[in-house]
Amino acid sequence: TIPPRMAQTDSSGSGLRAVLFATAVAGVVGYAIQLLAPALLTDDAAYVAFSVFWSALYLGGAAISGVQQEIGRATHPDPAGSGGRELLIFLLSAGLAVAVAAVAVSLILGGAILPGSRGALTVALVVGLVGYLATSVLTGVFYGLHVWRAVAFSVIADALIRAALVISGLLLGWDVAVLALMVAIPFGMAATLSWLVFRGRVKGAFRLDVGLRRLVAQVS
Repeated sequence: TIPPRMAQTDSSGSGLRAVLFATAVAGVVGYAIQLLAPALLTDDAAYVAFSVFWSALYLGGAAISGVQQEIGRATHPDPAGSGGRELLIFLLSAGLAVAVAAVAVSLILGGAILPGSRGALTVALVVGLVGYLATSVLTGVFYGLHVWRAVAFSVIADALIRAALVISGLLLGWDVAVLALMVAIPFGMAATLSWLVFRGRVKGAFRLDVGLRRLVAQVS
């Protein structure tokens, strides 16, 4: 008999469609923001700061994407699993490392990647990358457990929250430092919301097939 927690997976067909739809929505939202920004940010320096920050944040996110892939590969259903505790330790440790790396890069490269309000933009970069890390950890577990609707929910939540915050900020003429924070915080907000909605599907329901040291090595 399959334990109840192990049976709570989504069908691959409908799950794939949901993930593809969510990815398409996120792509459209991202391009919409990038098209609106030059139209609504009439100050050239503000537009440059916004667009360069956007690029730096998503470049950092691309570097972190291996976290999702490796956790997805290492996660297996187990009704008595302790994977959650191990991943919490990983998230806290990796989050500190990502924050330190973001600050170091901003200090070394300075105005080349964070033109304008460097201090505020550095804070936004740290918030965004740590939030991206949290999202990658959680969606990695969703992928490993084949909870496709949770993956789709996380992707769409992130995109729609960002659209609401950033477009509102552009229309209201907010400072570029505030806009950068509006770009960054939806990662963490989406991760938190996804955990609250789907935690019953994953809490105590999985294990990792590698230890923390091996997980860190493979992610790296």
